[in-house]
Order: sequence, then structure tokens, then C-alpha cells
Amino acid sequence: TKDSIGLESWFDKMKALAGTTKESFLKERYAFQAIKLAGILQKHQECVKLYDQWIAPIKQKTFISDWSLSRKAGADMRLGDSAKAYYEFAQVFDRSASRRRQADLSIRIYGLRNFTENALSFCKNDQEKAAVYAIAAIQPRTDALPMLEKLVALNPKNPLIELIMAREIN
Repeated sequence: TKDSIGLESWFDKMKALAGTTKESFLKERYAFQAIKLAGILQKHQECVKLYDQWIAPIKQKTFISDWSLSRKAGADMRLGDSAKAYYEFAQVFDRSASRRRQADLSIRIYGLRNFTENALSFCKNDQEKAAVYAIAAIQPRTDALPMLEKLVALNPKNPLIELIMAREIN
């Protein structure tokens, strides 16, 4: 069972620590814990706000930022922004080997297969577009070849091409 009073207490502590520390390494970790707790407490709007406030501005991000983005994507999904969640899960899939599987499973579990085109509107560059095409290409009952062609046109050296080809061959 959830100890909601204890979780609220830790949530407040993590927000206070993230808000007061100047060291980006620690801020990133405190912010991640606050974001994670916001999700557990079903404070989805706060989860998005905390990500935008503390993680997005960090210049030297580590894998923890991608873990936070994954949590933000889940919050955006629960708030009804499926296209943005798809875009964010695609970025996690591309950048975070430690969260790649979870990003793919999130797309599958939430049933986001039909949001590829809408997700592209959030992309700021070709790398982000390639990430959207890559995660779309590995979804069940998907013809990956059109997505693969688009990905190759954006970046013929993209390391996810091998993954998509292996999936398509199998």
C-alpha cells in the first residue's frame, strides 16, 4: 500500500532540495525524484511543470534527464496529450539505452501507434524526427520499410537503422 503522507513528505523534501541546490548534478537527481513522486501521487500537471522548471534548463544532462523525460511523457499521456507523449517517448527511445525498452513498451501499452505524424510536429531537428520514425518502425503490425526509408533520408548513419532492419528481417 502507498503511504501517501510519507510520499507527500518526500515529495516536498525533493522539491525543496531541487529548488535550493545550485549543483546541476544534484539538482538533476533531486528533480528526478520529485518528478517520480509527482507521478506516483498522480500529480501529472506538477510532474510536467517540474520537468520544465528543473530538468529542461540543465545544460550538461545525464541519463537521469532522460529518465525524467520518460516520466514527463507518461504524465503528458495521462493529461491527454498523446502526440506529445509519443514524441517524448521517441526521444527517450533514441537517447537512453537504459530506458529504450520502457519507451517502446509505453507506446504499445498506451496504444499510441497512430500518433507518428502528429508527434513530428514537436520535432526541432532531423535527429528528433529520426527518433519518431525509429520507434514507429518497430511497433507490432507495422510495415517498417516506409519509416526506414524516411529515417535513412534524414541520417543514413543512424545507429537505429540496424535495429529496425533486424526487426524487419525477423
